[in-house]
Amino acid sequence: MIRQGRDRVALVSVLAVLLSSAGHTHTSKAASREQAQNGPRISATRLVDNDRVSVSRLTFPPGMREAVHITPQDLVVIQASAGEVEVTLADQTVIGRVDAGKTWYVSKVTPHAYSNVGQEPFDLLVVFLK
Repeated sequence: MIRQGRDRVALVSVLAVLLSSAGHTHTSKAASREQAQNGPRISATRLVDNDRVSVSRLTFPPGMREAVHITPQDLVVIQASAGEVEVTLADQTVIGRVDAGKTWYVSKVTPHAYSNVGQEPFDLLVVFLK
């Protein structure tokens, strides 16, 4: 029980650091060339990967849409920067402005998708629970 509490505190600490640095983007020259050639894409940066969680920052350029999909693990998705978002979870779709800090739990059996319906990019932090 104590270990689980420490694990949760550690996860919350990691997420706090990630949220505070979510506005900092690192793009390689190769990634920039690929984007110029193939158009905008969702970029993913792996931030943490251990035996308990995998955390990635996803950057959604304007107009970028995910296909509805499921994942092999449960997820916690955190809006890291505000944006105009279309969120589909199971059979419900919501469209509108989402402020940084909004959090969703997505079970591994829930079809879901995120899309940028605005004019500015936004970031999501995705925590895969292993």
